[in-house]
Amino acid sequence: ISALYDKKKEFTFKADRAMKASEKVIDIAVQKSEAAIRKHQNKKTGIEVGRKVHWFERFHWFITREGLLVLSGRDAQQNELLVKRYLRKSHGDLYVHADLHGAATC
Repeated sequence: ISALYDKKKEFTFKADRAMKASEKVIDIAVQKSEAAIRKHQNKKTGIEVGRKVHWFERFHWFITREGLLVLSGRDAQQNELLVKRYLRKSHGDLYVHADLHGAATC
């Protein structure tokens, strides 16, 4: 009978050690997964939202000190597009052309 009690005591001790070891392994796995989640979330926040591209950004453009938008085409086709589609006398738009050799006009 004492041999049975000794075996029971031994198995209980082994079971306790196994439980402690499995708890330790689970804690390590949880820490690793939380670290992976944090790393992945940091990657997501690193992406910046792009700004809205304005319609005039496909042309040469700048804004004057007075706050006026100045546009010019990159080639003759874009100049013609600017004049025909976007230039409006009712808005006070102006058209300026350089009278030089090689200057594109509409």
